[in-house]
Amino acid sequence: MKFPRLNILLVEDEALIRMDMALILTDWGHSVSEACNASSALSVLLQLTKIDLLVTDINMPGAMNGLALAFDVRGQLPECHILVLSGNLPPNAEEMPCRSRFLSKPVNTDDLSCIMEAFLTA
Repeated sequence: MKFPRLNILLVEDEALIRMDMALILTDWGHSVSEACNASSALSVLLQLTKIDLLVTDINMPGAMNGLALAFDVRGQLPECHILVLSGNLPPNAEEMPCRSRFLSKPVNTDDLSCIMEAFLTA
């Protein structure tokens, strides 16, 4: 799938899932920075000059889960696209930052592609 090159922050505590998603996104031509939890993601975020898309799992170890991270990123970077992932039931709309999307795990690449296209055409 060909999209404009995006700077993506991928936050996932399961290493194999994170590596697989990073590979897919880089194969699509994107620049991907990875973090294994929300606190690591905030550290990585400080080092990045630009982030176009945050992809975060909800359930991760540590004091902050993926939804709290998503709200934090939305507050810092209002134009950043946010994709929230979970293998559990989707959160209610009010539990997610505005203009964010949800995708169930395991992630289907066609669904991921459609969501990314929707972000870029919105």
